[in-house]
Amino acid sequence: MMRKTLRPAMTALALTCAALALSGCGEKNIVLGAACAPVDAATFSANPYKVRQNLRLMYAETTFGRALGNADCEDRNGGFMGFEKYAVCNFSGPAILEVELNGKHDYYTPGVGRPVAVTVRGGVAKCELPGQ
Repeated sequence: MMRKTLRPAMTALALTCAALALSGCGEKNIVLGAACAPVDAATFSANPYKVRQNLRLMYAETTFGRALGNADCEDRNGGFMGFEKYAVCNFSGPAILEVELNGKHDYYTPGVGRPVAVTVRGGVAKCELPGQ
């Protein structure tokens, strides 16, 4: 019988997660990256790319608008013992991104071809640039 071994990077991640007691750390497709820089509505409107109506998406009581690319959203479990449910939406390269949650609009202009991940957790949307 062949014994399975963990790769060193995965072992280090698991040990770091356990040592720091990080909620959600080590989960599938964990998002680690710089926060997206928000822009104001005027800057967003002045961008040559515009949100396309057929690329609007509603997930987890949040509306996402983008100009380009694909989107993939899923529910995840996190927190203590995995009892907290939250949503993560990955965008392949939206150029611009509008996030509406609880009547509040947030605007981002990550650029063409730059992937973006938005986590909706506890009524708050957080945008990140994976790998940045």
